[in-house]
Amino acid sequence: AARSDQLVALIDRHAAGGRFLALSTHPYPGFPLAIYSTAAWASRTNSRFFLPAIAKLRHAGSERDATALRLAEDRAHAFLLHDLALQPRLILIDAQPSKFGIGTLEFDILAFYLEHPKIRAIWRRYRELDPAWGFRVFVADEAVR
Repeated sequence: AARSDQLVALIDRHAAGGRFLALSTHPYPGFPLAIYSTAAWASRTNSRFFLPAIAKLRHAGSERDATALRLAEDRAHAFLLHDLALQPRLILIDAQPSKFGIGTLEFDILAFYLEHPKIRAIWRRYRELDPAWGFRVFVADEAVR
């Protein structure tokens, strides 16, 4: 409860009256924090359900799965581009060593998304704050908008 209260306070401090987003393979923190925050949720989904498939397919490195990997990557990028179009003021990214659906496989969520040139260009509008409770924290830099 203390973690959730502190994350809601962080969201409200940086995104009140705007939108926030969490990039995580688990519904938390999107749900339930979107219910308690004064900021609106900036996504159609409460988790990034393509990421575990991408992490596992990349780890396996099988040519047989190349088509499935490309499809999952394309969908994941398209979903985030849609969400970023809503201009979230705050973005939390799961940076914990073990992630839901991925386990301890090494997979950097932000590095994956920054492979896409349009996402990389949009991401220049964000600056990183200190991490909170296993999440990297990014806020929209109003000077760059």
